Amino acid sequence: MQSTFQPWDPLSDGALAALHELATDPSYWEQLAVYYSEENHETHITQDNVSCVKSICKCVALSARFASI
Repeated sequence: MQSTFQPWDPLSDGALAALHELATDPSYWEQLAVYYSEENHETHITQDNVSCVKSICKCVALSARFASI
């Protein structure tokens, strides 16, 4: 099946590599969890925090997929 998405611009390779390195580093997620826990007095995760994490994961997944095209 052919992707409907266009390949990433080659000039984005450095930024995508940095994002992938960051998003696959467990210490990043630990630090992010600490930050989120200090952000407010809520006892549950906020939608903004979920959206941020989803965006990071989607970008990393798409960049990995396009790297193989």
